[in-house]
Amino acid sequence: MVIEKCGILHFVQNDKKSKTSKDAMKNNLGIVAFAIVVIAALFFVSSGGKKVPGIPVDVIHNEVSTNAGCLACHGPGKRAQLKPNHPPKEECLICHKQRQ
Repeated sequence: MVIEKCGILHFVQNDKKSKTSKDAMKNNLGIVAFAIVVIAALFFVSSGGKKVPGIPVDVIHNEVSTNAGCLACHGPGKRAQLKPNHPPKEECLICHKQRQ
């Protein structure tokens, strides 16, 4: 707000506006925190709370770097076929990671 006294412009800060912006920031932080908690909960629920096994560290699995490499042994009719209830079978490396 601008007030003119004796030919000089004086700027007065509106306390109500600054308080409102602080309240809005608190609300935004609350919303962001809530969203993070919801996303974490959904991730936990979607995984069923189970820890996904990593790719074994052995001679057979050292060279595996593609889904096709996994399916060479774990595909339908192969020697280490996946169980029927296994999630999407063409995206192995999204869940299973190389162990260090």
